[in-house]
Amino acid sequence: MKKNQNIILTILIILFPALFIVQGLDLTDTGFHLANISNLMEQNTGGIVWFSYFIGYLWEQVFGQLGLFGFKILSYLFYELTIWTVFFGFRKIFPRKYLLFYIFLGMLMTLSIKTFFFSYDNVSNLFLVLGGTLTLVGVTTNSRMKILLAGFIFALSAFSRLPDIISLAIIALFPFYEFIKRYCIRDVWKSRIVWIRSSGFFILGFLLGVSMVLVIIHIFGKLDMVLGSIGDTLNVFANNSGDGGGHTASGMLSSQLESGKRMFNSALLFILIFLLFSWLVQNKTRGKLVLYYSLAVIGTAVFIFMRTDHDYFVNYINIITGSQVALALVFFFSLFQVKAEYRFTLLCGIAVMVISYMGSDTGLIKSATGWFITLPALILIFDEIGDLKISTDYRSTLRVMTISSGNLKNYLVFVIILTSLMIRWVAIFGDEGSRHKMVHAVDIPLAGATYTTKEKARHVEVIYNDLQMHLQEDDYLVGHGGGPLFIYFTKAKLYLGRTWILWYETSSIVPDLQGAYERYNKLPVILIVNEEIFRTVLKEEKDEMIKQHEEIYKFINSFDYQRVVKAENHEIWIPVDRN
Repeated sequence: MKKNQNIILTILIILFPALFIVQGLDLTDTGFHLANISNLMEQNTGGIVWFSYFIGYLWEQVFGQLGLFGFKILSYLFYELTIWTVFFGFRKIFPRKYLLFYIFLGMLMTLSIKTFFFSYDNVSNLFLVLGGTLTLVGVTTNSRMKILLAGFIFALSAFSRLPDIISLAIIALFPFYEFIKRYCIRDVWKSRIVWIRSSGFFILGFLLGVSMVLVIIHIFGKLDMVLGSIGDTLNVFANNSGDGGGHTASGMLSSQLESGKRMFNSALLFILIFLLFSWLVQNKTRGKLVLYYSLAVIGTAVFIFMRTDHDYFVNYINIITGSQVALALVFFFSLFQVKAEYRFTLLCGIAVMVISYMGSDTGLIKSATGWFITLPALILIFDEIGDLKISTDYRSTLRVMTISSGNLKNYLVFVIILTSLMIRWVAIFGDEGSRHKMVHAVDIPLAGATYTTKEKARHVEVIYNDLQMHLQEDDYLVGHGGGPLFIYFTKAKLYLGRTWILWYETSSIVPDLQGAYERYNKLPVILIVNEEIFRTVLKEEKDEMIKQHEEIYKFINSFDYQRVVKAENHEIWIPVDRN
């Protein structure tokens, strides 16, 4: 592309995501991570994501005065690094003519579901994509140093999010690359020295990464605690009695299988629409093409936004991930003349998809991490392949249906641009309402440059001010209903091992509160908030919240507490004896 066009694309890639940083105030996920980061050193809140929170902790030591906005900036920086990682990796092995534009399209699609709060997912995404890209470049250019670095980066990813440890399985891709060059098993054996050496360098890099992180953890005196947390997590994962909720092996497998079914159905229909439209616009005049593209893309957008799942957001991910996997399989099984480098790129991207959603109880949502690699690669492949020809035998007459690869690519580009912008506009994580109403600042020191609706801003300010009147230095805080972010805003201490009490097993609330009292020999300040002032609460969820409130009141009644705030939508309880 021309130099001026590349400059414009570079500016868009850097600045466009920044437009969506300041709007939206999420009280739960954001608060969960920030409260854990703030208490990392005192209370060992890192556990299986220690390296991610360590990065957040270092950031807070330097830029803590920026508060919530500062952590949004950190999330944005990790996102930008992830995008440019792919660009600088791809430019070493792929044509550069339209590469930056395809990276821009990948940015649009990943931005559509991007949440700008700092978490272990930000760190994991960067390390997985960087590791996958280094693996791709290292294998295709036979660079031992890049393969060693890939192993090193994947080790950092494992300490940023424990399930990423399965990235060790990436070594299986080394002999696979030799196979897909000519699809000959004999080639794998002939080239065994190459892929065994690559595997050795990868494992060496992984061990170096593990060693470095363990040394850092040891320096900060947290090694025993972190290793203990890892052991506890593995016990929960192996527990199939139901106590581990969605994070047991059976719970996650069930969730992922169910998501896989929905993904298959949605993606299959999308691909059929994709092929049908591309065939229909064959030989159409330029004027009619505009009309056809507009109608088809709008129709596809309607299909994507259909509430075939509990949330169009999830449906969108199922369609896009499933379609990319299906197209990757088509190209992988040599149905087209595609270079081995392109097929290996798709393989690396899908590997990142699989690693990223492993260990998650949210189905396939986190598979979108692989889009950074797979989407630009798929569009690059459309530039390389010829037209698709489908032969049919009708009444002894052979007919050939031709579908232009150019039409396929153009349609895909239009869909990406329209649907990504639509979702990015309406999706404001953790907040409800339209963007044009989210223009009200939150008057809290650590919430600068954060805008939400007027009603939500005022509710949060009132609760914060009430807490500030009754919290003392070194007080512990338990918050139900938006509690995690209030722990961060007030700089209170965490009382429970799991910050987000809303997602507790109800039967575990009192035992865990009792256990914390025995551990700290001190009672917490307790905040109970009506969650409905912040978001829409489903009836089933509301019923469970009422039960959780009853459990918290049981704990309150078993000790000497007094209620110091009784407002319409929140109440605050403090221990009578606070010594």
